[in-house]
Amino acid sequence: MPIDKIVPTDKQTNEVAPDAPENWEQLKNHRYDEVCWICSHNAFAARNSGWTYYQQNLTIEEQLEMGVRAFMIDAHLDNGVAVVAHGQNLQALWRVQEPLGSKPLSDTLKIFKKFLDDNPNAIITIIFETYDILPNTMQQVYNEGLGSSWPYLYKKCDLLSKPWSTLEQMVNEGQRLVVFSNGHDGNPESKNHAMENRFGADSMNLDEALSRHKFDNGNHKPLGSDLCKPLFVMNYAYTFHLGMVTPFAGLSTLAALATFPLPIIGSTITPLLILSSAAIAPTIAAAYSQIGGDMDAYKILAKVHRCFLEAKRYPNFIATDFVEVGNNGGVSRLVQIINGTYLPQPPSDLHNITSTDLIDSANRNHLKDGDRVYVLSQAKSPKSSDKVKIVIDRGSTWDKEIVLRNRINGETKRICKTSDENPEAEGTIDLSEVIMDGILMADIIIYKAKIAGVMTQMYCMTDTYDALLNRTEFKLQWISDSPAPRQPEPPNGLHHITFNDLKNSERNKLQDWDRVKVSCKRNNSLSGDKVKLVIDRGHTWDKELVLRDRFTGRTKIICKTSDANKTVSGTIDVSELKIDNIIIGDIIIYKAKTAGVMTQMYCLTDAYSSLHGGHEYKFGWISD
Repeated sequence: MPIDKIVPTDKQTNEVAPDAPENWEQLKNHRYDEVCWICSHNAFAARNSGWTYYQQNLTIEEQLEMGVRAFMIDAHLDNGVAVVAHGQNLQALWRVQEPLGSKPLSDTLKIFKKFLDDNPNAIITIIFETYDILPNTMQQVYNEGLGSSWPYLYKKCDLLSKPWSTLEQMVNEGQRLVVFSNGHDGNPESKNHAMENRFGADSMNLDEALSRHKFDNGNHKPLGSDLCKPLFVMNYAYTFHLGMVTPFAGLSTLAALATFPLPIIGSTITPLLILSSAAIAPTIAAAYSQIGGDMDAYKILAKVHRCFLEAKRYPNFIATDFVEVGNNGGVSRLVQIINGTYLPQPPSDLHNITSTDLIDSANRNHLKDGDRVYVLSQAKSPKSSDKVKIVIDRGSTWDKEIVLRNRINGETKRICKTSDENPEAEGTIDLSEVIMDGILMADIIIYKAKIAGVMTQMYCMTDTYDALLNRTEFKLQWISDSPAPRQPEPPNGLHHITFNDLKNSERNKLQDWDRVKVSCKRNNSLSGDKVKLVIDRGHTWDKELVLRDRFTGRTKIICKTSDANKTVSGTIDVSELKIDNIIIGDIIIYKAKTAGVMTQMYCLTDAYSSLHGGHEYKFGWISD
C-alpha cells in the first residue's frame, strides 16, 4: 500500500472547538480553566508538512481547521536560530533528515497569528518545551512571529491569585493567545499553573497515568497531591513516531540514530529503520488500527473518570498524537462530552419509553404491539451498593430479554433472558455502567421474541438511571403480550393433502392417477429432533421432496430420485416445520411429468404435526 493512501479514520470537523459558532453561546461565560481543549502533542511534527519522523498527520493549519486549539511544541537552537524539533542533541539527525528541525519557530507563530486574525473568537494555547532558548531569543521569536507589540498574548498568567478570565472576556480584551513553557525561555511556567500526569506509554497505562509528571515537580506523586493549580493537562499519547530513514543516507544516518530514542508502540520497542514506503505502510496501518482502538471516545472517558476522581477535576487539555484518529469520534467527541456541547443520545430507531410508562401499566398506549408491562421495584437504604438486580417475568407467551446498550459506541451487554425452561430470569446492573460523572452512558433495551421466535428490539428505557437509582431490584412483569401473529398459510396453487391421505393411500384424494403409501418406523440412529424422509419412486418418473418456508417461500431439497438412484433419502430438523406454536414449513412433493420436467404436485399441510423426531418416513409409489 503506498504511504499516501493510508487514510486515518473519523476525521473531525471544526465543531469541536469551544469557539465554534454552535458552541460559543454555551461556553462563552465559562472561565478558561473550566473548558476542555484538544491538545496536539508535538503538533509541528506532521506528515503533511513533510516530516519523515512524525507524530501527527495534519499540518498545524489543518489541525486548527478541525478544531484543535492547544499545541505542544518543542523548540531548540540550531546555529543560533530557534527551530521546532523534538528531543535534544539532534543536530546530526537534522542534517540528514530534512525538514526535521529546519523550520524556524517564528514561522509556526505566524501560523497562529494568521488564524487569530481570521477568527476573532478563537483562543489558542501553546505549551512550549525548550531547554536552550533564553528569554532574549524568545523575545526575538515573538517579534518575528507575532509582531513587535505581541498582539493577542494573554498577560495575566503570572497573577496566580486571580481567577482566569472567561472566554468572552479574553475575546473582548484581545488576549486570545495563552503561552506556557517549562521555564527556561521567560514564558510563564506550566508547572505553576497546571498539574500534568505522566506521558508516553505510562499515560496509556491507567495506574501509571494517575501520578504527576516530572515537569510538574511531581516525581511521580499522585495527581491529587497538589490541587491548588487551576489547570490539568491529561497526557494520553504513545510518544511514538511514524517515519522512515531515507535509503541513501548510508551508515552515517544509522550511526546518528544509534543513540536516538526508538519509536514505541504500546510497550514494545519497534525500530523503524525502513528503506521503502512500501515496507513502512503496514507498520503505519497497524499503528492507526491500534491508535483508533485506544483513542476510542468511550475508552478514554473511562480514564478521564479515573483521573477525575484523583485530580478532582476534568482535564483542561487532552494531549494526544494523531488528533484526528479515533473510534466513536475519538478525542474530538470526548472533548465535546466534557464541555457539554454533545450529550450521548439513546438510539433513534427504537420505541423510546420511560419507567413511568411501565409503572403506569394501565396506560397501554405508551407501549405498542399489545404489550402491558408492570414494574415491581424495591427501595434500598443509603448504604446499599450501586448494584441493582434486574428481573424479567415473561408472562405466558414469548421470551423476553434485557440488554444494556452503551450510548457512545453502541456496544451491548445482556443482563438476562427468559426461555421455556426459565420463564423468569435475572441479572445485575451497576449504576456506574449507566452514568459516569453525571453523563448518561447507557440505556436498558427490552427485546421480545416475535414471529418464529426471533428476538426483536422493542423498547428503549431512556430514564434507566433514574429508574434504577435507590433501587435494589427492578422487576418487569408482563401482564399481557401481543396476540399471536397471524398464522401463515400453505402455498396456493397446489393440491393440499395430509399424511392420513397417504397412509390410507386413497387414490381419490390424490390426482393424476397417483397412489402413494407412507410407512413410518423408529430410527435409533437419529437424534430426537431429526426426521429421515425416504423416496421409493416406483417404476416410472423421478420424484422429489422439498421443504418450503411459509414466510419466505424459500425451498430446500430434501431428496430426489434419478435413474441411477431410484431410492433416496434425506433429513430435516423438526424446528424447520414449527417454532413456538407457529407453523413455518411444509413438505412439497414433486414428480417428473412431460419431458421429464419436475412439477410441484402436492403440499403436505400437516407435516408439522405428523413428522416426529427420531423417526423415518418412507414414501412408496404404488402407481403413477
